[in-house]
Amino acid sequence: MQIPVEQLLTTLRPLLDRLLGSEEGFGSDLEAVRSVLTLLQNRERSGLETQQARLKSLAAEANNMSNLLRESLPEVVESLIGLGEEAQRAATLECLETVEDEARRLIADFARLTGKLTADQRLEASIRTQITTSLVDWDVSWISKMGDGRTAAASDDHPQITTDALTAYLADRFDEPGILVNDLQVLSGGFGKETLLFSVSGNALSGEFVMRRDRDQPILDNDCHRVVNEYPVVKAVYAQGFPAPEAHWVDVEPRLLPGGDFMIMRRAPGSPGGDVFSANSAISDELLTVLAKTLAELHALPPLLELGDLTESINTELWSMSAYETAKRYISSFRDIYVQEVVHPSPAILALYSWVLDHLPDSGERSVLCHGDIGFHNMVLDNGSLSALIDWEFVHIGDPAEDLAYVRNTAGHSLDWNRFLELYEAAGGARIDPARLHVFQVWGQLRNATASAIAFNSLVTGKLNELKLAHTGFYHLPMFIAAARDLIMSGPVN
Repeated sequence: MQIPVEQLLTTLRPLLDRLLGSEEGFGSDLEAVRSVLTLLQNRERSGLETQQARLKSLAAEANNMSNLLRESLPEVVESLIGLGEEAQRAATLECLETVEDEARRLIADFARLTGKLTADQRLEASIRTQITTSLVDWDVSWISKMGDGRTAAASDDHPQITTDALTAYLADRFDEPGILVNDLQVLSGGFGKETLLFSVSGNALSGEFVMRRDRDQPILDNDCHRVVNEYPVVKAVYAQGFPAPEAHWVDVEPRLLPGGDFMIMRRAPGSPGGDVFSANSAISDELLTVLAKTLAELHALPPLLELGDLTESINTELWSMSAYETAKRYISSFRDIYVQEVVHPSPAILALYSWVLDHLPDSGERSVLCHGDIGFHNMVLDNGSLSALIDWEFVHIGDPAEDLAYVRNTAGHSLDWNRFLELYEAAGGARIDPARLHVFQVWGQLRNATASAIAFNSLVTGKLNELKLAHTGFYHLPMFIAAARDLIMSGPVN
């Protein structure tokens, strides 16, 4: 007797509930394992049929595109027809592994072809937009069939920090044997870094602190995704009087704490004002004022020339460039990273990059420091006041409209947007017209889709062995590119 693999996977679910508990939270172990089980079950149940259907739909998409371009770009039509015929032949194969290999190869070829196509200025902008939205629809339709569920928790392969280990580290650093660590807590969720909260009783160090620790290998290696780059930015912004965390030190050779580099910051009083999608409570005019004032003050900071040439997106030459120039350079660099890193690129993502770069507005404004991930989820609030704006991984020099667009994407449905813009401008922020904001809204969704794809690629290629990355390509990726498509289709909103 042999039990079907699908049934074995199914019986694991109630067992995991008993072992891990029934509460499934974002970034929890239970959520992680359920996501992976769903992927395995779907592959066992209908993997071959799904991949065959995927190839047939690829052939249909290539055929539809060739019909659209028959008069304008006949040389491209021949390549599309050939690719469609290959996809039709591959869809008749009966070995799952072979069909998967063929699907990966042909979709990568299709992505490269359409990436060039949607950037081809010989085509009218409306045609390029039509192709882009069609590619998003196609990607979402099959990716969503592959998986269901959410993301996951950190792998046991990453060395965990214990209370005893952290106590020994601090005792050695400050030469204080009596120093004591209490209440060490590892926060769940998040993909860029590991975050730990702890309290310390000692002479050299006392109070509540936060540790931000790198992965052994970063998912993204641009901006300030390494603490060695994030630390000086946080220090410089804090020195300007802006409510950034009070960073104490960064350690790139943690002898007694094996694992990634880390920085230590004093914990700001209060708690996050919400999650990545909304605020924790109704947004009062007072809270709206805090958000608007925070953004305006950030964008009014003078060039932080003391940072020098810290990263590709924070260097001396960028401060003197226009917001348009730095934004174009920044977005193009993300596209380059995606093309270089991802083994199996998405046609929709490459097409969306072409759309964003094609519609990027030149406002004539100066470049400013952009947080890149601003919202209530990264604002520590204490009795309605902002204690600290945290998580500066995506900080870069760019267009202030990018930060505003990110707020619109994450919390726009729960706040009075016109009132927010009034408050932002009253606090010194520049006026941002709807068309400019709209392009950066699309870019915000595309950037998150890119990060999701690169995270999933890190697992596929074996760069990282963290369970929480298993589902980013099947849950987050289609959600973000679909949101980008919807924004393109709806157009700017006044």
